[in-house]
Amino acid sequence: MSLEKAHKNTLQNHQWPTVIEYPKRLKSGIEQCRLACGGHGYSLASAFPEIYAYSVGGCTYEGENIVMLLQVARFLMKAAEEVRGGKARLATICDYIAKPDSARSYMSRWDTYSDEHIVHDFEHVARNQVFRAFDILKRHQQESSPEEGWNRASVELCKASRMHVRLYLVRNFLEKVATAPETSLREPLTNLTRLYAFDLITACQGEFMKGGFMSERQADAIREGIYRCLERLRPNAVSLVDSWDFDDDELHSVLGRRDGNVYPALLEWAQKSQLNRTEKLGNGDELSEKLG
Repeated sequence: MSLEKAHKNTLQNHQWPTVIEYPKRLKSGIEQCRLACGGHGYSLASAFPEIYAYSVGGCTYEGENIVMLLQVARFLMKAAEEVRGGKARLATICDYIAKPDSARSYMSRWDTYSDEHIVHDFEHVARNQVFRAFDILKRHQQESSPEEGWNRASVELCKASRMHVRLYLVRNFLEKVATAPETSLREPLTNLTRLYAFDLITACQGEFMKGGFMSERQADAIREGIYRCLERLRPNAVSLVDSWDFDDDELHSVLGRRDGNVYPALLEWAQKSQLNRTEKLGNGDELSEKLG
């Protein structure tokens, strides 16, 4: 199977968000957890160095993911060309590219910001970036060869891919959580999805405020929404993490023990080191006499 065909199959099977977006966010999340554990987080006893080394491989499966980003961009550029040519027959995954543009975000307050309006705003930003990349690509290709034009536009093409992936994740996250059968389950998950969406909007605030689509007041309201979602999630934070049901053998961490017996376990772990098998290092008495 050719590389192009393999990538096409990956796109059709909707596996590309896992390859493009998750590894980078996973890497950042692991690092935040390590920092939260202070000096112990840097120790091998925490297992964070091992977990980090194992997980960040996903960031370079395709050579820092640039190959996959550009493959998604090629798919998006074909869709944009169909829309501009008036012959768009787009798959559901990219039908937002053919939707009419909006002048303003519908958001008034973070707590009344509906799922539909969140998706609408992400669609606007993703669509704008797709056409921005498309226009830049065409201009460079007119000035040089198609291949050289593609290389010159690669930064904007990668931005289009990333916004497309973020839209895909937010839309699917919201849709799936809305179908949760129990209110007790749906409420914390809804707060989690909104935290995820609000955090992405804040991280890409410049894109959402371009052309006056989102005002400074609306951006401040989104930031307030982050704090409120965190406040609501705090009582359920441990339960949400425990819901993954990782056992001690999987984590292989002295700090992340289910029994909470961290400090005795740290002492036991440290005693296994060759440096700690005796109370004094070899030749310690001799050195003490010379120094004394």
